[in-house]
Amino acid sequence: MEDLVSRIDVPLLDNLDILFFNQLIFNTPQLHNFLARTEKFQAHNQAAVVFYDDAIFLKAQFSSNSSLKLGITCTKSDWQISSMAQICSSSLVPFSTLERLDLREGRNPLPLWQDEVENTQWLELLRPFTALKDLYFKENFVPLVAPALQELIGERVTKGLPSLRNLFVEGFKQSGPLHETIGQLVASRQLSDPPVAIHNWDGQSY
Repeated sequence: MEDLVSRIDVPLLDNLDILFFNQLIFNTPQLHNFLARTEKFQAHNQAAVVFYDDAIFLKAQFSSNSSLKLGITCTKSDWQISSMAQICSSSLVPFSTLERLDLREGRNPLPLWQDEVENTQWLELLRPFTALKDLYFKENFVPLVAPALQELIGERVTKGLPSLRNLFVEGFKQSGPLHETIGQLVASRQLSDPPVAIHNWDGQSY
């Protein structure tokens, strides 16, 4: 793929769908350059990372007839996140202006793999999106993502996600089990500069 995209220019390309086979190292600088040369992929501000049982996808819709989808076939959740983090870091500099990111599951509910993924892996996945202002995630992502985000609260939020302003959490209320699960993240949100606000999300994707 790297050999192919280094030799072609298709500035009017509307849709790109790439599925990677799982591997340990993803290094795709030519894909980065190819995306940077593709006109339709420059006007964007939102995307979604979608988890499936056997794959992970980054999906971005630029208009009604223009989209990008990058996927990796993999069943182990920690490999899914690690691999997608590598793809985002090496390929998605043209998407560093992304302001909204959704984390959601695909056809089936997420498997119970909380213990497989370390906080640092979630942070590595989010780190390339330096312009990210709004992070949306479903209720079942709370025990997975909230502990990682806690590490960014306070002065560290400006280093990891410097533009983050809002968390939109499905089913969030000012009291109840979900509020308790978020815990320290909620209590510390006013300590960040600027503060990170937490809102209820109805779960509707863009």
